[in-house]
Amino acid sequence: NINETITLEAVSNVLVSFNGTVVSTGSSNIYFALQKNGDTIMQSTIGGSSGFLRCASLEILLEDLPAGDYTFDLKWWVAGHTAVLYANKNHFYIQGL
Repeated sequence: NINETITLEAVSNVLVSFNGTVVSTGSSNIYFALQKNGDTIMQSTIGGSSGFLRCASLEILLEDLPAGDYTFDLKWWVAGHTAVLYANKNHFYIQGL
């Protein structure tokens, strides 16, 4: 799974985005969970299509986060068959607003 850690020096709004590409060997759904410090803050599901590339994209604005360290994780799994996610931690976009 993929993660990125940031440190906020003051209360901030933070935009967290993740984009990647996934391909499955079957028709099983592919599930994604975006987590902040181990707690799920957003979920998404992509319908599997054998051999077809699909875009996996999650974006959320977190308002008034207190100062401190935050680790954002992308967890993903497929209900059956197998899948490949073409992405790494460089596919995270985290911006203080």
